[in-house]
Amino acid sequence: MDEISQYLDIPYTSFANPASAQSFDIVVPQNNSISLTDVQHHEATPPLICFVHGGAWRREDKSDHLGLAHALANFTHFPVAVPNYRLSPMEATKEKHLHHPEHAKDILSFLEFLREWEGPRRGAPLPYDPTKLFLMGHSCGAHILACIFFDMPGDQLVPSDWLSQSTKAIIASEGIYDIDFLLVKHPTYRSWFIEQAFGPRTSYEEVSPSKADLRTTSQHLQWLIIHSKNDQYLDADESKIMYDHLVKQYGDRAAKAVSKNMDDLHHEHNGMLEESKLFVTIVGNYMFRITSE
Repeated sequence: MDEISQYLDIPYTSFANPASAQSFDIVVPQNNSISLTDVQHHEATPPLICFVHGGAWRREDKSDHLGLAHALANFTHFPVAVPNYRLSPMEATKEKHLHHPEHAKDILSFLEFLREWEGPRRGAPLPYDPTKLFLMGHSCGAHILACIFFDMPGDQLVPSDWLSQSTKAIIASEGIYDIDFLLVKHPTYRSWFIEQAFGPRTSYEEVSPSKADLRTTSQHLQWLIIHSKNDQYLDADESKIMYDHLVKQYGDRAAKAVSKNMDDLHHEHNGMLEESKLFVTIVGNYMFRITSE
């Protein structure tokens, strides 16, 4: 097990309000070398993993996932960053609204910030290669990442060419991709969190990435869609919809670009992150395969 340093509450905007909502934590293994025995590949400067948490766009904090960050860093020997983003209010009020795409705008700002960031230790080499990013999103975090790399209607989330090309793969677990389909199966979710995050709408097709086309600048990306059999909040059909949509988007290249794992995990929605060594193994080995190509 590597010695790991952690750096907390690093702002990624100059106008953070509140500061904690637009900041991130990063954990950095001190032994970044990767043995050929472990991954059959050597990265002189490792990639960076970025994990975008879930919480229905209105709860959870980066600190909730430091354990996962340490587990990923120990397994891969890659640094792991976990950003916060502004959240919608727990209750809908006339005085306070924060709707999509504001959450995703924060994550896009964080990802773009990584291009110029000098790292957690002034004067020390950057502990990762900023042109090699692995992005992970859980639950609504998967939706947030998909909205950045898909060509959404009324697009306000356009990634720079640098970010598009630097992102190697997106790992999406227990994601929300087709909100109208979600509400057919779980109508109580409308008042529970969907209207707080997106406002009242007759249809949520325009904010559902499974209804949009992949950006032309995202055609090189590889995707891993993960779903646990015992997720108590989201049905596997939601992930299957996104997997099938990606397969259609990539066409003849889908066999290489799109992967899934919907059979191996048997934890609850967040339990797969908190308790499952298997989740870290699945994700880590997927990253090793891509870095070895």
